[in-house]
Amino acid sequence: MNTLVLSTRLNVLKKGLKQATNILTDLKRRRQLLDDLVSRMMGNSDSISYLANEAERMLHRCVERLRNATDDISVGNTPLEGLEEAERELEEIITKKLGPLRTQANSAKQDIESLRAPLNCVALDEAAGPVATAQSQIRAQANECLKALGQIETDLLKPAEVQGNTTEAQKLLEQAWAEYAGGLNKRTDRVYAEYVDFLGGLALRDTGFDQKACQIADELIRKFDRFDDARWGSLTIPALHAAVSTELARIIRLGYPEWSIWALPLTAHEFGHLVVQKCETVKLFIDKQNGAYYSRCHLETLLADAFATYTMGPAYACAAMLLRFNPALAFNEEVEIPPVATRGKVIFSMLNWVDEQSAANKPYAGIIGVISDAWLAALQQANPLRVIEDIPNAVIKSAVSFLGEFLKRDIDLKPPTYESVQVWPDLLLKPYDEKIDVYGTEELRDVLNAAWVCRIGGKEDREEEIAKAALCLWDSIVSTKKRLGKPSRKGIPGADKR
Repeated sequence: MNTLVLSTRLNVLKKGLKQATNILTDLKRRRQLLDDLVSRMMGNSDSISYLANEAERMLHRCVERLRNATDDISVGNTPLEGLEEAERELEEIITKKLGPLRTQANSAKQDIESLRAPLNCVALDEAAGPVATAQSQIRAQANECLKALGQIETDLLKPAEVQGNTTEAQKLLEQAWAEYAGGLNKRTDRVYAEYVDFLGGLALRDTGFDQKACQIADELIRKFDRFDDARWGSLTIPALHAAVSTELARIIRLGYPEWSIWALPLTAHEFGHLVVQKCETVKLFIDKQNGAYYSRCHLETLLADAFATYTMGPAYACAAMLLRFNPALAFNEEVEIPPVATRGKVIFSMLNWVDEQSAANKPYAGIIGVISDAWLAALQQANPLRVIEDIPNAVIKSAVSFLGEFLKRDIDLKPPTYESVQVWPDLLLKPYDEKIDVYGTEELRDVLNAAWVCRIGGKEDREEEIAKAALCLWDSIVSTKKRLGKPSRKGIPGADKR
């Protein structure tokens, strides 16, 4: 029986629990390291003071010998013996005093570097950066809530209550409570939740608990940030849950426990939401659908899935179906999110569309079969009485075809390379002499596809080894880009298109 989906999820939970239990231990280790560093630096301070005193006494002795040497010269004697003795004393001080001090200083420097290395601090002082933008958006939402609260207060002070009209005053009170307990209360809760997520995410990212996954995600998203009417400049933060709305339009939440390279393809879905909500061409397509079968918010989510699948390839399908989608709730329909069974069908539809359009003789065919078999098996295990064929194909095919043509023709954005799916997975774990040749044109999404295809191709037990190999491959690509002087596309509209 195919249990790939379930076994993958159990593995994620197990690793997440282990990571959570180690957080306190790691914090204690960091605090102890800081305490040791402070103690060592205090010791260095004492050594420096002692050395300064010794140096002062040495200079006094040297001056005295020079005076004696001058006196000797004046009577015809040689001063060399006294000067040589002064030189030997100087060498002794340098060896015995400066040597240990230099060793302590180097040790302290290494400790400081070890503390600084894991950090992925986000710049907080950039006026136009994503942090400042997020803060501005949170502040704007808070101000709207404050304005609504002010209106309630104004209503409570209307003349009816002052004139003793208790009936009218009671109505005003009821209305105020209704407004507070209704939409306003939910809005304020959302502001608080977003602010806590935002600050907590920054703190977790800075401490390096996400293993730099968020930093890599930022780099990944920059590749797609080429839409004139949907420029982003995103910031990815680790969070308990992925975003269910786009209130903070420039913040991507990487949901726990998916803080690893395996979940990075999911960030493309968050950017896809921005594209379908801001890009005029896509908005016009949604308007023409008139909610014929799917509501607007459902269609936006499905198009975001299609976007992520087109741009990320099979890596997004793997991350979504093996990590994110819950087969037990596959047919549950929510107000803002369509059933994951429908979303899965959109993903497979886009993978097949790309396969048909490719000049490389269906590069995704093999991996589509592996993911499809695992996903359908999980759906059947969790929902034995439901069939996925109930989902209509016409609207899905229309949406997939439209978005694929738009990205390919109008945006000139191509899917990942076929080598990342067909060639690289077999070479990823090979020895150094059989390593993957890189030329500086490869992308992070190519690496992620190679890693996922390698992992689900019968090497599930070598997950960590594959992840390390993938990160080494990406480092090699980055180094090659720098060596060849490949221009960065950050801030260059339309540059480095693929």
